Amino acid sequence: MKRRIILTAAGLGVASLAVPMLPAIAATAKREPKAGPRPTNRSAVGRIRTAGVLKVSVVQQFPWASLNPSQQWSGYDIDVCKRIAADLDVKVEFLDTAWNGAADDVAQGVTDIAASLQPTPRRGLVVNFTRPYGTTQITLVANRQKAAGMTTLAAFNQPNIVIGVRGRSGGERLARELLGDAQIRVVKDEAEALNGLESGELTAMVAVTPLPEILAARAPAHIVQPLAQPLRKRSEALAVRIEDTDLLAWLNIWLDHYEENGWLAERRKYWFGGAATL
Repeated sequence: MKRRIILTAAGLGVASLAVPMLPAIAATAKREPKAGPRPTNRSAVGRIRTAGVLKVSVVQQFPWASLNPSQQWSGYDIDVCKRIAADLDVKVEFLDTAWNGAADDVAQGVTDIAASLQPTPRRGLVVNFTRPYGTTQITLVANRQKAAGMTTLAAFNQPNIVIGVRGRSGGERLARELLGDAQIRVVKDEAEALNGLESGELTAMVAVTPLPEILAARAPAHIVQPLAQPLRKRSEALAVRIEDTDLLAWLNIWLDHYEENGWLAERRKYWFGGAATL
């Protein structure tokens, strides 16, 4: 149906135009629905908040994570993950695991995140990593008398040298890589390492900072750091499942926030700067 509209102008003739009759916009236009909140069960953050618990893989190694005889956790990663859980408004559960299994815990859904993992190509195949929130180094500490005059790594890579390491740790892997001709001996804890170095049963120990510094400070008459440089430096990050992209984004926001307000720096200073004790 067409409506004829007559248009006139002063001093001009009459013209007529035929235009299509348009429906009333207010009556026929479709209104787009407003975007509502995303269902919680479709996101990793929502999954965790619905469950009411954040599950975290940690490796027992002072000062990152330690479990006392009363089964109470403490350490840098414990403080960090407790704060993350508090900001998610959930409880936190820690799973005691090993360095070589922490990424798989996350990838298989056993835990939601893993703390203080070094991003590596192998791990990157099964998990995603946040930006680093810590940088540490692996170094060597030695019995002062037995290591007298030994200032190079080659001097410690000899069959008569006994090197202590924590089992399944970054220190053990690096010691076996760089000191393969020496005798590698696994110690169960920091106390055994201290006793072994003081007595001379261990010539040296390869460990992640700040343990070498703590051991040397505990017994400076018997323990020394003989090398001028660390054996290796490494960055540490939180690991999440590859598909948990919203959790990854939120954790990076979280890390940026607590880096900017100084809370992470304060916790690092406490745990790695000498305030914490074995």
